[in-house]
Amino acid sequence: MGASQPRSPSALLQLVRTFTLAIRLFFDSRVPLWAKIVPLAAVAYIIFPLDILPDFIPGFGQLDDLTILLVGLWAFVHLCPGAVVREYSGEADVVDGSYRVIQDDESKQGPANEQIDSSGR
Repeated sequence: MGASQPRSPSALLQLVRTFTLAIRLFFDSRVPLWAKIVPLAAVAYIIFPLDILPDFIPGFGQLDDLTILLVGLWAFVHLCPGAVVREYSGEADVVDGSYRVIQDDESKQGPANEQIDSSGR
């Protein structure tokens, strides 16, 4: 995540976006199976009756469950292939630079190479 990315207006909105991204990634066949084990393990920990902090302690009992869920979500997204994550999160792969057009064999009678800068001139 670069410094030029705009931040979302709220942490809750960012959490919803990350959760939606994780669901899409989970059902994508390009994500390796070993990475999909991470969110399953986090959910299994929440369901499992033995916890680090017992659930009968108000507030603190659910804190470890929430922490495991958020860390599992973060780890899963970061273990997925970067190109797939960028595709689902709406980030495009952009290459900044200049290019030049090289004419093919059929049109060798024109100018040999034409230099074009990034503004299209």
